[in-house]
Amino acid sequence: DYRWKGMKVTDVPGICSFDGREDDELAMRAAKSADLILFLITDDAPQDSEAEKLAELKRLGKNVLGVINVKLGLNLERRKMSLRDLEKKMDDDARIDEICNQFRAFGPRYHQDWSKLPFVATHLQAAYLGRDDPELYALSNFDAVEEYILDKVQRDASFLRMKTFIDRVSVPLSDHIASILDDAADTMEAALSYRHKWHELDDWNEAFIKETQEKYNRFMQRLRDRIDEEIQDFAEDNYENKDAGEDWNDVVAAMHIETQCRNFLKERAEACNRKRRELADEFATEIRFASKFNADADDIGMEDITNFSSLFGGAAAVTALIPGIGWTVSIGLGVLSLLFDSKEKQIREAKETLRSKLKEAMDPFLDKISEHVLKNLNEEILQKGVRGFQQSLVAMDEMFFELADAQTQLAVHLDEELSRVNRELWEAALHSADPQLSFDMGESLETNRLPGRMFVMFAPQKLPTNILQRMESLLEEEICLTEYDPEDDDDLYNQVVAFVNRLIGEQWAVDSFDYGTEDDLKAYYVNMGDNVEEDSVGYRMTQQMFCDPILRL
Repeated sequence: DYRWKGMKVTDVPGICSFDGREDDELAMRAAKSADLILFLITDDAPQDSEAEKLAELKRLGKNVLGVINVKLGLNLERRKMSLRDLEKKMDDDARIDEICNQFRAFGPRYHQDWSKLPFVATHLQAAYLGRDDPELYALSNFDAVEEYILDKVQRDASFLRMKTFIDRVSVPLSDHIASILDDAADTMEAALSYRHKWHELDDWNEAFIKETQEKYNRFMQRLRDRIDEEIQDFAEDNYENKDAGEDWNDVVAAMHIETQCRNFLKERAEACNRKRRELADEFATEIRFASKFNADADDIGMEDITNFSSLFGGAAAVTALIPGIGWTVSIGLGVLSLLFDSKEKQIREAKETLRSKLKEAMDPFLDKISEHVLKNLNEEILQKGVRGFQQSLVAMDEMFFELADAQTQLAVHLDEELSRVNRELWEAALHSADPQLSFDMGESLETNRLPGRMFVMFAPQKLPTNILQRMESLLEEEICLTEYDPEDDDDLYNQVVAFVNRLIGEQWAVDSFDYGTEDDLKAYYVNMGDNVEEDSVGYRMTQQMFCDPILRL
């Protein structure tokens, strides 16, 4: 630290050197408390790393004076030639301006405007060596550097001092609000991903139920047809069998009806599991790529549907469902021949009687089978598999929307404080530009600022051009002052919308989302094309002005 002309001048280590991270951190830490930055470059080719540090300083809201050190080795043993060479190089304004302009051209890369960044040229070695050599010192042009600094300080010192204190609050506050709203946007996009999958599941569920109903109807029809065929065949061979009931139970057991039902349900469960797993995997991938959140299938209730190995409790349960047929008397065709018209008629009636008894016994059994299948379809597959998965998605959707709302409300609260601080800075800049000027600021919450880049004000009156230019010089930020009619309730909002459209080219749209609370959460969609980057002035200013999450289309 040095004391000079009533100022404290802090000389920091050189930045952007090889393995100079600690020096960079020390320099940036010192810069945060400074009222004015002298940013030194050389007349070598401009460096990206130097521009990056300047952009960081400007984001802190710092006022910057540029100094360009013209490099030329001095050999004072050949004094006359060295002085001539130095004078020639210092007088090469075109070359020096070209170097400065090349450096200023880095500004848009960081979404900043450096076109008005001032530079003064000097030869620092000549200034140092010329402390006792007036001619050499004069050629160094260091007097111009001193005048350049003193002129700025004499004009703006009190404002710069106050601006430093304000920026120590407004800069981190602005960054926090942007970070919170970015997080809220990520949270909302995660919620919308859940909602998209939930609606996709709705569509699939409707088709799945319809398909399952059709498959169930075909399955039960095939089962009934198979049993009818078995009854026909069994009656052909067993119309005289006094143990027909017991033998029929053996036939039913051999059909493995329980296994068929279990396989049918298993096929439906596997189809449901496949779709749920497909949706969950798609969702996890979308979340990983679309936001900062990570998701896994297990996070959203992806347990497999119950297996159906003991659906009916084993073959004994199947047998128990069939009532006794009561077929215990042999027909005895020889004895009955006198009582009937013919032997053939006796056989037909015996077969038909057996078929009727078998069908009468099997109908309740098939009804019970159907009841079991439907019960498991509804409770295990549809309720647990589909609706359970859907309810999990809905719960996650609501949770994320509530989190996004809480984040947004926090940002709104901080934004109110930021607007108050911005208002104080505006008043200070205006007073410094013209202490006598009276200005109606109107709505206090319509004061928005990106430190080092743009100051936006909506007010009931305009300012003279010369005052605005003076304020821009004080702030080193573009000032956008828009007049609105305070008597028109809609004019302020309309002016804000028109301003945003100018910033980002009408690439935004507003929407709101019902997430189960009294108030809908609002968000703004921005078409994130080549012209709208997240760190751009248009994007960040739109985010701050509306103080709502911005979603990327």
